[in-house]
Amino acid sequence: MRIKFKINNLEEERRIIARTKKNITWLKDRGYFFILPVNCLEEEYSREKYKISAIIKEWRKTEKIFLKGIKIFDRDFKKTIEVFFTRYGVGGSYFPPDKVLININEKCKKSPKEISIIVAHETIHLIVEPTVKRLKIDHWTKERV
Repeated sequence: MRIKFKINNLEEERRIIARTKKNITWLKDRGYFFILPVNCLEEEYSREKYKISAIIKEWRKTEKIFLKGIKIFDRDFKKTIEVFFTRYGVGGSYFPPDKVLININEKCKKSPKEISIIVAHETIHLIVEPTVKRLKIDHWTKERV
């Protein structure tokens, strides 16, 4: 398995914001923390705000342990997982088969180490998703896997 990091562009951020707004009731009912733009997205967006070098450095420290740990799933992981960094929406989410979204907005108050743990958490969701679907495991049980 390989993890590839990307910064969301303006259009991708628009999609995250639209998805968050569409699911706002569900998110609030379940106590999720999420971030929406304070002003116009076009005024807020700047690639320079996406400071990811410390996150990637921290992930590289965690990666070997993570890859060793996922061997318990007894599967051959040859695919590349794309991790997209955003400044909006919830802290982390995943989109099968191979996409993870991580919010790195400073309002989340997460350190690079904490963010790397979220990368691992969301990647595990991708790994177990076929089993979760097959067994019809509910949302909160899935979050505790």
